[in-house]
Amino acid sequence: MKKYLRQKAAMNINYVVFSSFLFLPIHASDKTITPLRTMALEAATHVLHAKLQEPQSYEDRIALINQWQEKSGLVTLKDDCKQETILDRFEQKYFTQLHEFKTLKYPIGAMTSDGTQLIAVDDNFNLIVFNTYNDHSLTLKGHTDHISHVAIISNNTKAISSSADSHLRLWDLTTGHCLAILEGHSDIVSHVAITSDNLKAISASYDTTLKVWDLNTYQPIATLQGHSDEVNHVVITSDNSKAISVSDDGTLRLWDLNTYKLIAILSEQKANLYHVVITPDNSKTISASDDSLLNVWDLNTYQHLATFDKHCADVSHIAITSDNLKAISSSFDKTLRLWDLNNAQPLATFEGHTAFTHVAITPDNTKAISVSSDKTFKLWNLSTGTLLQTSFLGSQHNRNKIHIQKNFVAAENKLFKLEDWQSIIKRMPTE
Repeated sequence: MKKYLRQKAAMNINYVVFSSFLFLPIHASDKTITPLRTMALEAATHVLHAKLQEPQSYEDRIALINQWQEKSGLVTLKDDCKQETILDRFEQKYFTQLHEFKTLKYPIGAMTSDGTQLIAVDDNFNLIVFNTYNDHSLTLKGHTDHISHVAIISNNTKAISSSADSHLRLWDLTTGHCLAILEGHSDIVSHVAITSDNLKAISASYDTTLKVWDLNTYQPIATLQGHSDEVNHVVITSDNSKAISVSDDGTLRLWDLNTYKLIAILSEQKANLYHVVITPDNSKTISASDDSLLNVWDLNTYQHLATFDKHCADVSHIAITSDNLKAISSSFDKTLRLWDLNNAQPLATFEGHTAFTHVAITPDNTKAISVSSDKTFKLWNLSTGTLLQTSFLGSQHNRNKIHIQKNFVAAENKLFKLEDWQSIIKRMPTE
């Protein structure tokens, strides 16, 4: 059957081809795509492989694309709900990919919002600032123990690093100079967050406190006390009015950043709370803990809204879509789970990793990206749960973090570029 399909496809299917991608001749009037035709189209990709490698100029490629779009009725098909799954199957398979753009020696700890600079962390507790487009780099020396987090000021000129040496350091990303050492914690500084106006930073520490820092004077403004165990993570609302911290004491605490007072204790679990996120509209917060649960809270009423309990091991990380409608969580159970935040219901389970994972969502809310200790990096369709691509990371630094800015995605020591079919074609060799 497959041999017949290959022969039939080679003889009878009209096609427009480009490099290693097949441009499908689906017409707007053709409302039925049979399984037989689907198989034939897929078989054709193998039969026509040699043809697909033929070199063409960029102008010829663009002309072919325009011709194909005009004849295929692509816009009509995209608006046709019945055809959406067919387009998704083929367009996602052939026209979207993560292109490996740059490989560094060390894991990437942060990326500037314009995607032009990467900050890696080496084995000697130094930060190394790399230019995305060339080999220029700066080494930032000063920390004496492991670096836990790097936060970048929104204008991309400065960064703050937190460390197990109990200090934070403020860096000039242009010169590589250390502008200030923020001292005051007596134990590991686990995390640091910066207000969107770049005026304040908030650090979380294993000494059970949080500290608020003035980024103009480099002095501490306040110490937030109340936790009784290690503080693991802190986030700030987008209006800079509140901060939320989670701790091994099982509590999630909401702080007023104008008065520096405790507003509410939103959770008192018998579990270690690892991670916390806030929806972009500041209406909800979600915590992740080592009892396999996610808890959702209303930030206006301070009421508990839902518990998500489908994971079967520690929940490590949460990401939220920019439209506030969905969240995706990663876990030590090796799965990702997608949740409906309005109806408090599970939507999908993404399986495929064989070890602990970390997850992020692309800016257009259409895809999820996961990185794992199994040394793989996976791209998923967020709506269907379909696995679109697996990339192998090679070396494994076990940081398991993802950074997404613009169309760049950083995981471990590799930088990828998330591309649609148009940008893929543009970078194809012309000779």
